[in-house]
Amino acid sequence: MRVLLVGDHPPPAGGVAVHVAALARAVRAAGGEARVLDIGKGQLPRPGVVPAGGHRQFMRHLAWHSLHGWRVHLHTSGANWKSWALVAAGGASPAPVVTFHSGLMPAWLESSSARRAAARAACARYAAILCVSQRLAEALVKCGVESARVVSPFAGLDETPGALPDAAEAAFGRHPRVVVAALARGPEYGADLLFHGFAKLRKAAPDAGLVAFGPGSDELDGRARRAGIDDATTLLGELARPAGLGVVAAAHVFVRPTYADGDALTVREALALGRPVVASDVAPRPPGTLLFRTGDALALSDALLAALSRDVPAAPPSADGAVEILELYRALSTSPRCVA
Repeated sequence: MRVLLVGDHPPPAGGVAVHVAALARAVRAAGGEARVLDIGKGQLPRPGVVPAGGHRQFMRHLAWHSLHGWRVHLHTSGANWKSWALVAAGGASPAPVVTFHSGLMPAWLESSSARRAAARAACARYAAILCVSQRLAEALVKCGVESARVVSPFAGLDETPGALPDAAEAAFGRHPRVVVAALARGPEYGADLLFHGFAKLRKAAPDAGLVAFGPGSDELDGRARRAGIDDATTLLGELARPAGLGVVAAAHVFVRPTYADGDALTVREALALGRPVVASDVAPRPPGTLLFRTGDALALSDALLAALSRDVPAAPPSADGAVEILELYRALSTSPRCVA
């Protein structure tokens, strides 16, 4: 088993990058070889990771690995033209695999017949087409893609939570109850919704604090100030993965206030760490998640208060998607076409 994983690699320590890194470890643990062709923002050379560089260098790496018998597994959003150009390029490899991750993909495809035609053509060369949620799979079927299977991006908690950063430790010392969120700059992450929902929560729970981490989260202080919660909010910015897991493990409640989602790894990680989780109902969530109506700050506030005020039973473990993907690789080694 020799697999070239094409996608983001930490840093940043979230989303697709975490899934790709975990899948690489799973392949190696199963006795195979795994390399990551890093097309993300990190682009740092390290053992088992190859920076993709520019377009010509990327195509050269892709061609070399294909010619030398590596299985290409592409990870991408499916929510913009650049992503689909990448899918088209990866389709030139023998019996490749692709996973689509973004909850923004269905709306992007639905808005244009040209986009749907491009998706149908780009997927035609793939031996297996994977999606992180049923909604994404259904969007591809509407484009005329032959079939797509749903597989969890969660590959188990194979890393240990680290120590709290100093700023987080201080926040947990100031507030008896702390809500934790992983945020980023995009509007789909729901930072403003969270800040307004948390402002409502503080009327009933004035001792509560809010800690957020993730790329660009430290740039949201102005929004927190406008919501009137800057005195109770700690914005940590991007964290290394062990530190991020440490913050989630210490949370009294983890919240996912998004307007779009594929399948949020942070939700599954928080549940695996035994934390109560509140999330928008914009996408299917794992059992044990307390849902609120997407975009409704009052419903978010009520759900947070409910999670803070009662003991939440432990959630059942999430399926380990890496196991299913490894089985797929083995099946493809004997049958080059395995879309169903």
